[in-house]
Amino acid sequence: MAGSLLFGFYGLPWLVVLSICLLGGAYFLWISPADCRASIRNGQACRNNARGLLGACHLQQHKRQKLSALFLSWRPAPGRRFSSWWQANTVGLFGSPRQCVDTLGSVGSVLGVLVAVVALLVT
Repeated sequence: MAGSLLFGFYGLPWLVVLSICLLGGAYFLWISPADCRASIRNGQACRNNARGLLGACHLQQHKRQKLSALFLSWRPAPGRRFSSWWQANTVGLFGSPRQCVDTLGSVGSVLGVLVAVVALLVT
């Protein structure tokens, strides 16, 4: 049991794999350069620079808008189709090649965390 716990993934301990995945996810979600993508008055998305997929630009209103969208728009409004809700909430995830890499890196980090946690629980 101790041997599999110490050398779980290509000789790396599972706790090291877990911490690497968590750091990678934090980088992609809060640190990597991205576009703000908050909606502005003319119905388009803000193109100011932001930090990470969850961050917003320097405008306080955009920070509030992204934060409220993170917690309040997790389900479709009554009478609204799920596909239109999904499209409205994921438009910034694949907006540019840089954001595609960030999104895929975040998903990979989440999967790595899940694999490491399951491996730690099983062993």
